[in-house]
Amino acid sequence: MAASRALSSVFLRGKSRLHTYALTAVGTSTSTSTSFQRAPPSTTSSHSSFVVHTDTLASDGGTDTAPQPVELLLAALVGCEQATAHFVSRHMRVDKKRVKIDTIKFDYHAVRDERGAASLPLHKEPPAPARLLAVSGTASVRLDEPTDGDDAERAVAELGKLVHARCPVAQTLLSAGVSLDVHWCIAK
Repeated sequence: MAASRALSSVFLRGKSRLHTYALTAVGTSTSTSTSFQRAPPSTTSSHSSFVVHTDTLASDGGTDTAPQPVELLLAALVGCEQATAHFVSRHMRVDKKRVKIDTIKFDYHAVRDERGAASLPLHKEPPAPARLLAVSGTASVRLDEPTDGDDAERAVAELGKLVHARCPVAQTLLSAGVSLDVHWCIAK
């Protein structure tokens, strides 16, 4: 907590607007139960809380009763990209009309080399990084209002670039060396 306050004070000296996150978690065997508490933005709001569970496959010692942590990381990526896309689209224009998103269908695939996390002996450096190596796929965007084909394709391609530049989860993955190869296109 003190480290968080110290970090916040460093960034607050400039014009930063920091958003902080907090959680508590309890783990048993390969499963966790994580609680998130959001502080109210004002004194008139109430707290909201959420609980997320993780587990691993039975073959990895888990009970396979909840998503694996890496699956939740991918869910966080598409959730963040969805929210970021809606923010970005509110400020985009095509032919002086605002870009309005109806839906985005994400079809993503990720790969990691399990040797990074599970190689033995433990004291020896793993033969691969213990992280995702790549995320690839498509984000198919259905617009609320039909737009001319070429203009719509260009707008959605630009939307994808702006989303990856502004999405905190995408930027965290990119900073960790994960390759993001996602094609943003008009939904067919």
